[in-house]
Order: sequence, then structure tokens, then C-alpha cells
Amino acid sequence: MKLSIGAELVYDFAQSTQIIASLEASQTSDQVIISESLDVQPPARLVSDKTPYGERRIRASLSGEVTIRYRATVENNRRQLLHATGRQHLWSDLPSDVLPFLLPSRFCPSDKFMRFAQREFGAAGDDLFVARRGWIEHPQIAAIVGHHRLHAHEMITRRPGRGVGVAPGIPLFVGIGF
Repeated sequence: MKLSIGAELVYDFAQSTQIIASLEASQTSDQVIISESLDVQPPARLVSDKTPYGERRIRASLSGEVTIRYRATVENNRRQLLHATGRQHLWSDLPSDVLPFLLPSRFCPSDKFMRFAQREFGAAGDDLFVARRGWIEHPQIAAIVGHHRLHAHEMITRRPGRGVGVAPGIPLFVGIGF
């Protein structure tokens, strides 16, 4: 599947501020970046990092009004999709190297999503895996205006609809690669 991705973030830093941003598409064996551009205005010195999993981050010291724009076209046809007849595994049956991905983190506070997940998927019963898969493949994403203290998980869990809302100027983690 070919995806066109774009993000524009505008910040007004009152003083010099250290940032870490995950905006760029992941570079993995199952995803090809066809084209991409990253533009920071006014220009700033960026330090780029890449994790063993292909995630990329930039670090910089920014001040004043700053606009960060990222655009990419990626092809991820080689990505192995979730099988339609898949099933949820017991945690005790999972390999130990995947367990860290189940734990809450600063960027994915999974413990905060319990009420949302129960509301969204609670009636799925035996079809829980299929229901989650459908939501991942076809999320309904809507933009909402948030508050500067509103966390990304609150944008999902507080609103009655599905998907994630993003409002300009709210510092939050942005992950583009799937």
C-alpha cells in the first residue's frame, strides 16, 4: 500500500528548548520510503538518530516561532498484515522479547486506554481480535482542538468517536511508521 504522509507542527518557544521528535517514517525491511522531506524554519542544526527497529528521531535546540514540516511517500506492500483468522494469544504464551511492547510507556500509555478499549471492543466476545484488527485498518480520524495539557491518550479516551485527534501547537509524540 502506498501512503502519503504529512505533518506540520508550529511552536512558539519562549526560550531555547531542547526537543526530541519522532516524525519521520520508519526505515524497516517491510517499508520503503519512496520520497521524503523534512523542513525546519527557521533552519536549525538537527541531530538524527535511528533505533535498531528503524524508528528515527531528530534532536535540536529551538527557540522563538518554529515550523516543522514533514512529508513522505512510503510503500509498505511487503508488510505482513494481520491474518483474518488470527487470534489473541495468552500473555504467558508470548515470546519474552515482545513483552516490553505490552507495557505502558510515555508514548503509549496502554493502562489509560482500558475504559476506551472496553467500550470499543467489549461486546466483540470471541471476535475481539477481528474487531481490533478492523479498527486498526479503518480508524475514523477526526481533528479536535485540545488544550496544551491534554495528552494524546485523552484525545482518544474522552471523546465519543473513534480515532485520534490532533490540534496544532499541542506537543505530543507523532509516530508515522506503522
